Amino acid sequence: MKIILRLVFSVLISFMLVVNVSAFTAREIPDGVGANGWTGSFFCDSGNSRISFKDFQNLGRVQLRDEGEINDLMEDTVGYCLDPSIIGAFYDYNDNPYNPLQRDRLWYCEAGKEVKRDPEKPTERIDDNSDPCCPNTMPFGYNNGWGQDMCCDRAGLSSCDSSNGVEAVDDVDSPNNADGVHYFEAEILYTCAMTDCLFKNNEPASTSEKRGTFADPTSLGLSCFKNQDTGDFDSPSTSPTPYNVPGTGDFYCIAGTALSPEEYNTWVENGKLNAYIACKEFKDPQTGEFLEEYTKCVECIDDCDTCVYSSLGCIDTTLNGVITTVMRIGLGVLGAVGILRIMQAAMLRQSADPKDIQESWDIIMSVIMGAIVLVASSLILRVIGVNILGILPFDF
Repeated sequence: MKIILRLVFSVLISFMLVVNVSAFTAREIPDGVGANGWTGSFFCDSGNSRISFKDFQNLGRVQLRDEGEINDLMEDTVGYCLDPSIIGAFYDYNDNPYNPLQRDRLWYCEAGKEVKRDPEKPTERIDDNSDPCCPNTMPFGYNNGWGQDMCCDRAGLSSCDSSNGVEAVDDVDSPNNADGVHYFEAEILYTCAMTDCLFKNNEPASTSEKRGTFADPTSLGLSCFKNQDTGDFDSPSTSPTPYNVPGTGDFYCIAGTALSPEEYNTWVENGKLNAYIACKEFKDPQTGEFLEEYTKCVECIDDCDTCVYSSLGCIDTTLNGVITTVMRIGLGVLGAVGILRIMQAAMLRQSADPKDIQESWDIIMSVIMGAIVLVASSLILRVIGVNILGILPFDF
């Protein structure tokens, strides 16, 4: 009777140990501070020999016997890193649920080693509990016939012994927590999306600063405000409530651009909010002050309902406007070519060689003839395209 009671008690204790032991506890990312637009993510510093479990898996170094354990491991270890200079490959997880000393631990092959491959099925790992690790250069596992596990560099060998291989080694176990040696808690870095508004010391930050990641945004005086949905830029469907920035006042965050209420209301009323936001990008990246291009851009948008501002200046996007712009650019290019040719002719005339002088006259005459043809063709094109067919703009 006592023996039976002891057995029952042992089973109960083992069951309690099984249900109470937990694996890696998934970490949660705290909300970003300084407004509510921050997005946090886990980061493993490769410079300190740390990579995420997911990256370790992508390198093909998660070689667990039971593939079902891989998903559990990836899920349970969110927010943790490992040291690949110590761990070569994972072999088993949760090895022995009935042995408290081997429960919920990660068993691994040391750096420079991997789990043995089957020499008859080279793409598969050998599923056994005895000496499962082989060097990366000799990954195929054999038994030498004397009960000794060996590793060789090729599959399909008739034998593998000390003459052409090395002994396989046992795996190593480590705790499933951030012990500071094998595993570490990942850093948390915060980013402000390009569509959101980043403020530094209560002033809109530059676009280059928005591309950064920050471990402690508050200490840097940074705040991130979420983009406010206005529906279609040309015909907003909602009227968002402006944010309030202490020391700065109210503003709207539209497509990553901070707008004052005056700017927002004026541009929405004009139905040109999207175009005006594009103009706001003309800022000095160092000082944040508006450049001269900003004034030109705003004037372009104000003066023309169908115009856009670009590196080529103010361009009318209608068919007539595009044709006119293309023709003007073409005339400008031809004029530049003509000037260069005249300069070439002038340089040739400095020579005493009669051939060079004659060539310079030929160049000058060709430029003159080209200009006459260009002017005549423009007049003919205007008469036909504007006065007769009416397919070109009147101011062509």
